[in-house]
Amino acid sequence: MTGAGFSAGGMASMFEKMEQSSRLNDAGGYPYLRSHPLTTERIGEARSRMGAGGAAPGAPTASTLEHTAAQARSRVMMDSRFDALRRWQALDGDRVAASVPEKLLSAYSSALASTLLRDWARADASIAVALGLVRGSPRAERDGSSGDARAERAVVLLQVQSLLARGDVTRATAALEPYKADGSRPSLLLATQAALAAAPPAAPDSAALKQRAEVLRTWVATQPRDALAWTALSQVEERLGQPLRALRADAESRVALGDLTGAVDRLQAGQRRARSGGAVDFIDVSVIDARLRDVEAQVKQRKADEKSLK
Repeated sequence: MTGAGFSAGGMASMFEKMEQSSRLNDAGGYPYLRSHPLTTERIGEARSRMGAGGAAPGAPTASTLEHTAAQARSRVMMDSRFDALRRWQALDGDRVAASVPEKLLSAYSSALASTLLRDWARADASIAVALGLVRGSPRAERDGSSGDARAERAVVLLQVQSLLARGDVTRATAALEPYKADGSRPSLLLATQAALAAAPPAAPDSAALKQRAEVLRTWVATQPRDALAWTALSQVEERLGQPLRALRADAESRVALGDLTGAVDRLQAGQRRARSGGAVDFIDVSVIDARLRDVEAQVKQRKADEKSLK
């Protein structure tokens, strides 16, 4: 949380709220029978990681409006059923919100819900309201706000998501351009999605896709548990005509999600593909063989652990 620019104290606060709500049905007894630590232990762990001096130094602290955008995105994604999306979308007519953060909360929530409902007109209208609030438009200034670059970035990335969802790659790429090289995960994934949408079905010579592949390979080397990044890399490798690398990346996404059986299946498919003939890169084959042994060992260990618990 600190690395993302949010207060690390929020983790301990969350566990404290959980402890308060669980007192109704949990006296905290028999801790040795639990599969997870007691909430009190988690609170202590969270606070100890913060250190005696508070939160460790990390990214710049998120502004109020950036935090509001994150809050809006979280609450919509937590309940994306059709009826719930309709309720979030209806916030574009909210006339009760008085403060700028409240207005941004409603506008961002409505824009995301409209995007997921593929109601582009309402999505664009809500995005325009949100951009006006974070950029310090005359209306926003009258409400007491000022421009907020970090919050503006959050809204623009939502705009890019919406444009890509409707197939408007040109506008999405233009909107993303200022943030394309900021090194963040959202920009990385959106840029990859835009490159895939712009490239033809088979594009082994696409410079844009080759660049995306290099960036993604570097990312997953340091973030091996990022399932979405592995999936994006698999799609790019497939377009570049690298089926073995695509299968390996797909397998790694399954590992990141805990689906070891699915990972084994993908790696075995890679082995079969290599044996079927045609030009293959023996380094790619060796990597698949090695990863298959590793994952099969994890499957074996998991079964042993499950057996010991019975």
